[in-house]
Amino acid sequence: MNKKNVLVVGASGRVGGVFLKTFADRYELSALNRRPIESVPCHRADISDLDAILPAFKGIDTVLSLVNEGGLNDWDSQLSVNIIGVRNIYEAARLSDVKRVVFTSSGATILGYGLDTPYQEVLSGEYDRIPATWPLVSETWPVRPDSVYGATKVWGEALGHYYSDYHSLSVICVRLGAFLADDSPGNFRSVAGYTSHEDAMRMFRLCIEADDSIRYDLFELVSDNRYRWRDNSHSKEVLGFTSTKNSDDFIQSE
Repeated sequence: MNKKNVLVVGASGRVGGVFLKTFADRYELSALNRRPIESVPCHRADISDLDAILPAFKGIDTVLSLVNEGGLNDWDSQLSVNIIGVRNIYEAARLSDVKRVVFTSSGATILGYGLDTPYQEVLSGEYDRIPATWPLVSETWPVRPDSVYGATKVWGEALGHYYSDYHSLSVICVRLGAFLADDSPGNFRSVAGYTSHEDAMRMFRLCIEADDSIRYDLFELVSDNRYRWRDNSHSKEVLGFTSTKNSDDFIQSE
């Protein structure tokens, strides 16, 4: 079977490093990045410049966008990267006849629900104050971002739907949870949103290799943590996602 040509945008980050190492043999990998990437062919350019990034998309089957600008409420940086840059990723994919974009979104698009009970208590580790069960927030709930960053991720999801509907681009959006440097949560908030490296890589593989009939979809990506607040059942039903690691062992005694 021919290997898919996968372009990783933002490959020098935490997720990108794990992805490149995990799938070095499975895909023909390349990177679009501001900083050099030694392990794969890398086109260095700023994603806010459409003309500059276009060469990276030539001959690509799937784009994995891992763009994740810091500064949660820094409008200038969010505008340049998560608004203009993300639009340029979709547009470059369209112009280059890319088949699919996997857009990495964030739980920040719905983290506003953390102001409400019982999600506030789940996120703060007040387990003695939560009921035996609670409704999990899913991709069907209205967006409720907690920051300018979260709102820009909503933009990326919505823009992907537009490109899917009007430009025949397959777009799969993944709301990534807490993907931690040492793959272990260190506080109650990360216990609730923990997404293991293994689970995340499995999900990205499923998205890249999903049937062409998926034109647009949105998935919550979080491990099967006991005290989670997000619903990953849609990922299981549509893609066959499974979670094999969770944060239960890291929960502090109640």
